[in-house]
Amino acid sequence: MRLSSSNILAQVNDKREFVRLTARWKDLDQQAHPILEQFVSQRLLVKTERDSEIFVEVAHEAILPLLGPLKQWLNASVDILRWRRDIDRDQNSALDHKRRWSG
Repeated sequence: MRLSSSNILAQVNDKREFVRLTARWKDLDQQAHPILEQFVSQRLLVKTERDSEIFVEVAHEAILPLLGPLKQWLNASVDILRWRRDIDRDQNSALDHKRRWSG
């Protein structure tokens, strides 16, 4: 499970493919919860509970490029999403090696 360190549910890999992320329900904006619940009821998102915490993720990565406005937003945000991914990876690497991270 790839856990998002923020409130994003999708990322772009080095091949410019969209990949899903898992986010903690409590980390997502509460005002978005009703809309997200509609996506869950339509099986576009999946909510699961593990260790007394609720998580949410896109049901399948194949959905991401099919959603018109979402696809446009993701395409327009490729560079930002990659930058966020790289920052997260660098931070995690520093923590894993007990180094101080300085972006």
